[in-house]
Amino acid sequence: MKRSTIDEEVHHRLSCASGAYSRLNKRVFEDRDLQSKTKIPVYKAVWLPTLLYGSEAWTTYSRHLRALEALHQRDLRRILRITWEDRRTNTTVLEEAGISTITAIVAQHQLRWTGHVIRMPDSRLPKQALYSQLVLGKRAPGGQKKRYKDNIKANLKKCNIGLETWEATATNRATWRKLVRDGASQYNGDLNSAAEDKRRGRKEISANKMVPPKPTTTTTHPCPYCPKICGSRIGLFAHLKTHKDQEGGQTYLNSNVRR
Repeated sequence: MKRSTIDEEVHHRLSCASGAYSRLNKRVFEDRDLQSKTKIPVYKAVWLPTLLYGSEAWTTYSRHLRALEALHQRDLRRILRITWEDRRTNTTVLEEAGISTITAIVAQHQLRWTGHVIRMPDSRLPKQALYSQLVLGKRAPGGQKKRYKDNIKANLKKCNIGLETWEATATNRATWRKLVRDGASQYNGDLNSAAEDKRRGRKEISANKMVPPKPTTTTTHPCPYCPKICGSRIGLFAHLKTHKDQEGGQTYLNSNVRR
């Protein structure tokens, strides 16, 4: 029996979502008679569920979320007719479409599904799998593979849900759904704010690199016998040799210029 990995699953979902978009492209997304407020609900109803089918059970790494976000942005820009020449940020594209980031949507799906598992009877396999532990074996030294529990714990922190009370809260379906929805909305706002801050930081670094360096102040060395101004002390020393035949020139050379 072939063992499927999260990499293969994400790649398969990306392919399925691309296929779903292609099938609706000419009839919906490229139809100029349809407005964006009509296309976006179709996108949410067909494309997003196709991409995130089964995401409730994923244990994702940042590389998977980046790939999902890239396809999300690409197709949204095509629907809204936004090109690279418009120089629009990802945050403004999501705001115009009224859609959250894939990262926040996946976190919401996983926490909502975890609430369902908490409310299941103890005899159900999903609940046993969530709370069970291996009797034998040990984890290898070094970096460990990410577990689903680790994923849930990280999502709880990002959505500002208490780690000590979330299981008791999840027993109430309505309360848990509202808490997860509000937490995911706040998490999405935090992601957008962090992206904008990072972008402004890059802009400031680029702007600072383009500013020409300030000229350094240099000390001039005027000649006491003529209007010539030397740029360095050693230059003045060499120039004063031309005045050594003048009265006092040799004395100035020996007293004021030597180190």
